[in-house]
Amino acid sequence: MEKSNSSYVGCVVQLDLVDMSTCTGRVYTIDPETKNVIICDVEKQDYHLIPGDAILKMKTLEPHDVTNELYNFDDVDQRYFSELLSKSQPGQCSISKEKLLDHFRKLRIPVECMSNGDVVIAGSVTCQEPYSADSCSSSNDIILGRIQSLLSEVTE
Repeated sequence: MEKSNSSYVGCVVQLDLVDMSTCTGRVYTIDPETKNVIICDVEKQDYHLIPGDAILKMKTLEPHDVTNELYNFDDVDQRYFSELLSKSQPGQCSISKEKLLDHFRKLRIPVECMSNGDVVIAGSVTCQEPYSADSCSSSNDIILGRIQSLLSEVTE
């Protein structure tokens, strides 16, 4: 991507993907860390999450026009994006809650499901969606490191 990521927001772009396909739509957002792109198919008014590592090239077809009220991103239902982003994408290091629970139970490490969706592992490590090593936290760095190591075995 030759331009800064934020300059693509609102533009209609064509994405050339590693599988030799293309995807066209209006850019809703670009994750600066993963380079994942959420684009809106204006005709269908549907959104797609394109993993950053699947994008070879991004070409602007139509620049952002602040006067164009054809599609107002302020009206987007945020629940849609939280559901979209919580789904595991190919190549991402996240797993389902069931897979996480199953893995640690097989290792005979106690796991507890909390009402807010978090999982507490070994009584001291909290793991939040998307259930990856990066989404774990604990006040005990030694246990945290060990649990993250065990978790990374599942996501490989």
